[in-house]
Amino acid sequence: MLQSKEKNIEQQKALMISVRFFSNKVNSILERNLIVDQKADIAETLAYLEDSLGEINILTHTIQHVFCIAEHARLDQAGCHHRLEHFWGDVICYVIECVDKSGNYYDFKVVGNVDAGDKELIDAFNELTDDLVILNIYEYKDCWIKRERSTLKGT
Repeated sequence: MLQSKEKNIEQQKALMISVRFFSNKVNSILERNLIVDQKADIAETLAYLEDSLGEINILTHTIQHVFCIAEHARLDQAGCHHRLEHFWGDVICYVIECVDKSGNYYDFKVVGNVDAGDKELIDAFNELTDDLVILNIYEYKDCWIKRERSTLKGT
């Protein structure tokens, strides 16, 4: 069972890249949180963001490790009004506060679909570990998850 949980943990690992950029379109500095596979090439991901948004100048980015339980099949379908929807889907990063048997506290960042409820988050987290007791779950940040492939024709 432990080996199975370790494999599941490896499959759930992802990166949250927080990107600050200047948008020529809205003449403002914006920040977006991008969720990508843990093995994703950062430079390629930033280029993908530039391609999806158009005229932007990336100022800075930071990287955090997260667990991702979001299912691509549950992302909203890309509409025909916004180019961006063909590249990224909306998800939410939650913080799950836990304690172990020794009384040590931990915070885990877990990315789920926008319609994920506490039960779904708890069940998924318990599949990763049964050594921790969940104390609290709260929304941390809205994020964009990279679609498995762009749904825009010609990309």
